[in-house]
Amino acid sequence: MSSYPKIGGIDIVVTYEGDRGKEIQNILEESALAPYIWQFGDLSVEELIIKIAKEKKKTIAVAESCTGGKIASRLTDISGSSEVFLGGVVSYSNECKMKVLQVQKETLDQYGAVSDPTASQMAKGVKELLNADLSISTTGIAGPTGGTPEKPVGTISIGQSYQNTESKTYQFHGDRARLKNYFTQVALWSLLDILQSANN
Repeated sequence: MSSYPKIGGIDIVVTYEGDRGKEIQNILEESALAPYIWQFGDLSVEELIIKIAKEKKKTIAVAESCTGGKIASRLTDISGSSEVFLGGVVSYSNECKMKVLQVQKETLDQYGAVSDPTASQMAKGVKELLNADLSISTTGIAGPTGGTPEKPVGTISIGQSYQNTESKTYQFHGDRARLKNYFTQVALWSLLDILQSANN
């Protein structure tokens, strides 16, 4: 067994003889690693998202601020993504968030652009705008400036909207480029979670 750490997680490669693949998979599913395994295979997270969305016939929309279109770019790198990916909005300014995604001014004034309420409204707004089945949103601080003691550089709120609309805030460390990659990866994992739990 070998492990290969990277920004997107850790690839674990298991080498075995004969037809023992299913047996080894069952062992891993019952191990302490089980909650952290997001697939058995070698697909990227964006490939798996597109595959599951096609199988479940779910359409996707994204609203991005701090990730600047990286989520949409990675999804559209996959051949056939046009069957399920409807589009995205890069709402970098508060004005765009309000005018295009219907984020409430009161929300921005009370909680700020980087907050769970704002991320939730962004996700709901783009889902309704593009008439998608589900959506994801990102709003955060990639730095090196813009951080505060309450919301330091590396803070990101990721919203999601399917049957319910909600958001979760995370904190990461790194330079601007690394943080944007972290933000994008975690948002894609969130999107994958929604799809895996979605009804056919």
